[in-house]
Amino acid sequence: MRLSNVAGFVFHIVNTIILLYSLIFYPESTEKATSALTFVFWMVVNIDGLFFSAASGIIVNHMVRNVLAYYWHITIYSALCHVSLDNINYPCML
Repeated sequence: MRLSNVAGFVFHIVNTIILLYSLIFYPESTEKATSALTFVFWMVVNIDGLFFSAASGIIVNHMVRNVLAYYWHITIYSALCHVSLDNINYPCML
């Protein structure tokens, strides 16, 4: 999952750079309306892809953080209260 997010993000960054390079240094490539609309379409698609890649990375980071925080909480709780399978039903009074 991590590599696919990075690959998607890098792919969209490279495409955006190439599109901007073409627009800046080859302005004759957008003389016709159809080619200009094609550039705009691909720019919007790449920006949407960047948003989706960033959002999925944030979601994955958030979920991993929640799982690690839960694991850390359980580990600390069991260490402080000496919880084992024998006395799991008795709550710890800290």
